[in-house]
Amino acid sequence: FAGGGDGSSTYHKTFLELVEELRNYEVRVEDEGPERYGAFKAGQHDDLVTALALMLHEAEVAPYQRPIFKCF
Repeated sequence: FAGGGDGSSTYHKTFLELVEELRNYEVRVEDEGPERYGAFKAGQHDDLVTALALMLHEAEVAPYQRPIFKCF
């Protein structure tokens, strides 16, 4: 992550943003309705955490599902 010309500084910055988003991520459970997931304070983001969760879910589920479409 030293920041050479290979884009590693961009990866490092994104990694640090992901770590910060993970620290701010919450689950809110209300008396009524489903639980809510996200970063709820003003100015906080959760899109990298959401993308990571979707990727991990797909990696877990995908081996057992048939593809929706074929590319070739």
